[in-house]
Amino acid sequence: MKKIFTILIFLSLLFLANEMVLAQGPAQQIENVLNKIRDYLWLFLGTVAVIAIIWGAYLFVTAGGDTQKIAAAKNAVIWAIIGMVVAVMASGIIELIKSLK
Repeated sequence: MKKIFTILIFLSLLFLANEMVLAQGPAQQIENVLNKIRDYLWLFLGTVAVIAIIWGAYLFVTAGGDTQKIAAAKNAVIWAIIGMVVAVMASGIIELIKSLK
């Protein structure tokens, strides 16, 4: 797992380096890099949220009427949705701050 994470970080840095070369000035470079990081985080968070919701649905289907397993499945789905809501709110705050400048 650590090896996969290291490879993903390396590939992300390659893409970010490419973005920095194409930028026009230092301020534009920073903004482009931050936008690229935000895009990668959105992709990652969206993927994790979908996997968490699918996992919660799987737990619910395989619960077999056990109330503890059903509660665990509901919690998995609820926390996945809460995580996405927090991510959307954070993105909204970032956009609000960017619009103020």
